[in-house]
Order: sequence, then C-alpha cells, then structure tokens
Amino acid sequence: MECPACKTSMANYAHSKLSIDVCEKCKGIWFDKDELSAFVKELFKDKTTAKPPNKPHAELPAQKESERTCPVCRKPMVKFKYGSTSDITLDKCLSCKGIWTDAEEVLAIMDFIKNRNENRTKKKLFIVSTKLASKTQQDLMIFFEGYSRGIYALKRKRLF
Repeated sequence: MECPACKTSMANYAHSKLSIDVCEKCKGIWFDKDELSAFVKELFKDKTTAKPPNKPHAELPAQKESERTCPVCRKPMVKFKYGSTSDITLDKCLSCKGIWTDAEEVLAIMDFIKNRNENRTKKKLFIVSTKLASKTQQDLMIFFEGYSRGIYALKRKRLF
C-alpha cells in the first residue's frame, strides 16, 4: 500500500486485534473503516476515565477535498474534524471510510482525549462541590433561621 502523504510503501503492523498500516518514512498511519475508534479505545482501555468522543468524526462544513488520495481505492479523500470540539483535521475516504493520520495527529488525538476527560472530571468535581456547598449553605440557613426564631421566642417570653 502506498502512503498518501509521501508516496512510499507502508508496512503493516498488528496492534492487539487491529492491523494498521504505517509509513516508515513519514510515520503516518492508515486506519481502515472503524479502526481509528478501535485503536483509540484500545489505547485507553486501562484508563477508566479516558473515553473517545461519542461522535469522533465531525465533518467539516464545506467538506473540503484533501490533496491526498486513498491508498486503498485511489479516490480523493476529504478533510474532516476529529471530535466536535477539537481542532484536529484528518483525511477520510468517503468510499471505503478509511482514515489517514499524519504522525503528529495521532498524538494530538491522544492529548485531546486525555485533556477532554480531565476537563470533564474537573467539571464533575466542580458540580459536586457546588452542590455540596449549596446543600451546606441551605442547612446553615435553616439552622440559623431556627436559631434566630428560638432566640426571638425566648426574648418575647422574657418581655411578658
């Protein structure tokens, strides 16, 4: 198989249950249909908080055609955005659904997932702490309202 980026021959490597094609020269990786999602899940399988995006492939609005051709079916690929909130742009074949990633893009995907999940964890912690603080504040308000009513009632009794 020929590399879409530098046109050299790619080597096939087995990773877990996947068979991915890697360019030895530019270090880009070709993922057949659904292999990128499976690859990412495999990378993060031991990390309980890290999960790939629910919708990993968000098409670019204009579906800009890529300069690269698919190494499998030789058709032009299109550019698309990985995940809905990332700035990672990959190449995808609309015919065979394969995805080309440059070497740095795989690392960017891993960083994106790691950071996204860390941010989700921080957000969840913030929500929980806010709820706890709110509950504590409500409990204190109830306590002080009851306390002040009790003091007022005692003062009223003393006046009579």
